[in-house]
Amino acid sequence: MTYKEAISLINSGRCLLFTGAGFSIGATNHKGDMRLAWQVANEMYELCGVSEMEKDGILMSAADWFLKTKGIDQTIDYLNQEFNVEHVKDYHIALGSVNWKRCYTINYDNTIEKAYLQNGRTILPVTPSSNYDDYAKSSVCIHLNGTISNLNRQTINNEFKLTSISYAVDSITRTNWWSLFKSDLIVCDALFFVGCSLKWDIDVVRLINRLPDIKRRSFFIVSPDESDRNIALLQQYGTPIKIGTIGFANDIKAVPQTTASTAIKNFKFFGVPNIRSTEPDRDFKHFVQLITEGQINDHLLDYSLLRPDYFPYVLYRDRIDTIKNKIQSGVKNFIAFSDLGNGKTIFLKSLSMKLQREGYHVFYLEKDLPGAIDEIEYISNTYGDNTIFIIENYGDHIDLLENFSLFRNTEHILILSERRTQYEVTQFLLKNISQDHFYEIALDELSDNEIDSLVTLVDKNYLWKEKSNLTFEEKANFIKVRCKRRLSQFILRLIRSNSDLKKRYIKVIDSIKSKQEFYLALLYVIINEIFGFDLQVSDIISDLDYDSLHTSDFNKNPSLNELVDFKENIITFKSSIFASYILREVLLDEDIKDSMVELFLILHEKRDQKRIKKQLKAMTKHSNLMKIFSERKNEDKGLLYFMRQIVDLEFNHTSPLFWLQYAIARLFDHDYKNAEICFANAYTYAQETPNYDTYQIDNHYARFLIEARIADYLQDEPLTLFLNAHNKLMVVKKGEEQRWYSFKVAENYIPFYKKFCNTFSSYEYKMFTDCCLAMIEKMERFIRQDNAPEKDRVCRTIKELSYIVALPTQHL
Repeated sequence: MTYKEAISLINSGRCLLFTGAGFSIGATNHKGDMRLAWQVANEMYELCGVSEMEKDGILMSAADWFLKTKGIDQTIDYLNQEFNVEHVKDYHIALGSVNWKRCYTINYDNTIEKAYLQNGRTILPVTPSSNYDDYAKSSVCIHLNGTISNLNRQTINNEFKLTSISYAVDSITRTNWWSLFKSDLIVCDALFFVGCSLKWDIDVVRLINRLPDIKRRSFFIVSPDESDRNIALLQQYGTPIKIGTIGFANDIKAVPQTTASTAIKNFKFFGVPNIRSTEPDRDFKHFVQLITEGQINDHLLDYSLLRPDYFPYVLYRDRIDTIKNKIQSGVKNFIAFSDLGNGKTIFLKSLSMKLQREGYHVFYLEKDLPGAIDEIEYISNTYGDNTIFIIENYGDHIDLLENFSLFRNTEHILILSERRTQYEVTQFLLKNISQDHFYEIALDELSDNEIDSLVTLVDKNYLWKEKSNLTFEEKANFIKVRCKRRLSQFILRLIRSNSDLKKRYIKVIDSIKSKQEFYLALLYVIINEIFGFDLQVSDIISDLDYDSLHTSDFNKNPSLNELVDFKENIITFKSSIFASYILREVLLDEDIKDSMVELFLILHEKRDQKRIKKQLKAMTKHSNLMKIFSERKNEDKGLLYFMRQIVDLEFNHTSPLFWLQYAIARLFDHDYKNAEICFANAYTYAQETPNYDTYQIDNHYARFLIEARIADYLQDEPLTLFLNAHNKLMVVKKGEEQRWYSFKVAENYIPFYKKFCNTFSSYEYKMFTDCCLAMIEKMERFIRQDNAPEKDRVCRTIKELSYIVALPTQHL
């Protein structure tokens, strides 16, 4: 991008302004012209009696000495006089007239705020320690080193980055503004640095260096007589423009004003289905890439939906027609959910193309960054009633979706998706998005029609291999029984059948292991894929913060590129199923357990960040860890090793959620003694946490009571323990009606009955069967719900409990 092209975008509302000390030249305070940092430093030295020879022009050193010799109040008074601007120049006012996406500055003074006021506008000065809701707006100027407007006794030694004490408080990369700045850099049209040398701001320099695409959009406005040495330095990070602030202001004035309605030319956050008129090539390798690497060919997908017999590429799901029919009947909200690898993404892609071809305007969220809400507003104001928004993994986009309701037309259709486990935890949040009902689409189990179509699809792509001689019915039965109707299990079995594939990737992994930083980054990418963290390249690099990851050796490493896609700033594993295959078939617990601990410790250092906090919680969840570690049941298995290593960390030690997950892990290994200790800790810390709902702890503790009594670990009266457990399972919290875990625990009623039924009196037998009847009634209400998960499993439990209830008392 040229400077001329960049300056033409200045009124788009998508450009960033970043100012340094040179920007304030020409502004005045009550003493006269604003001075440079070295001039202020030497005057502070002089006021402290420092000799001319000892003056070094370093503001931080001078401020430290001034604070020590003059005291905090005099220091604050001096700084207020020095950095409070009273008047600004015309060129400042010109920059204050621009509709900047956001303003950043390393200055303490209020020059930009005064420039805005001269235009009849207000811009709020904030600092990195401010509340996220305060600075995630366009009408703010983020003062990275602190602002004079907020200088007081409390801030001078922390958020006002002037003294050595304040600089040592924390790294700016651990604050929430850092994520905002990265997002702004990724999506901005152009970034203009005015009066910056970046000599001292190494964190900013490194961030710019991490995002290669930002260099072509970065422009440094410098003095016409800037030194060749400084120009060479700046050219590493962008394009220096030797026109000074005055020349930049004049160029801004010459740019024609644009209206908001013409600002968005190309969507950066929402994509639209790519519909083409030309037919794609027919090649079965694309189907192989789809199932082994998750690589979706949009062109082929579209034509596979149009002509499935000629283009055998995608499995058509019956639920596509269900959603189309529901839309026509007036339903506006949908939620699709499934476990990992059961086709949620390809389902939504197929649905989006089908709806686009039928005349709907379909918009698919690709990036959830601060500017995404601007596109939602624009789409809502521009397109008609037949507009559809599709957002995957809605739990990661709650803030965006809550704002979405402000702009959404009542006729617009919203289709969300989430992984089943995450949906079970976050479904109550849907009420914050819309008061209307969300129609649920469960995608885990394949219908009979879908299984028949899958058999035909694999036949046409010649991938049955050793099962090719099976009949059509035998192949269908294989999917129904051995694969439990799960697309993920079927695909995983197809991949496992390829022994050459395993040998190939063992060599690839061994190559990556030779460089620990790359191996840890690979593990992070795998976890990102399996847990759905939605990380970007810059996130991986900044979170791990290894120097070697800042080089092109990282994203151009041939072994890594065998497994990982590096696209712009997006980093993904080839597919979620393939990630599971690498973990289960190629890596062993011994390969990953220490690296998992190391990764958790690194992220734990950044636990104050909202995103990192969410990731740490996900990394301690037992159901997630079971996807990482194998299921060998012994004390040295990777999962328990991992949890033992992180139990004493601040994030975990007093967390009821962590102790619950640790209890589940112990219970899974039938280690009832340690499970009991973990449950006790979970309840203790839950009581110390305000408004903590123990619903999840109660359900798992009920399982512990029943299993531990069956195993004779607990010696209490059997029926007493059973009634305690049963009462916990019968509680149904509002919004929890779709959860089935209590029914999974109820499966233990059968072995409990078999062990203790001969000890029951007639009265105890009646109490037990009454509990069974109550549980049956609860389960029957559950399975009557549309798309209730695990219906087959729940029905089996109903059948078995019904058999017990029907037994005559004398059967005892």
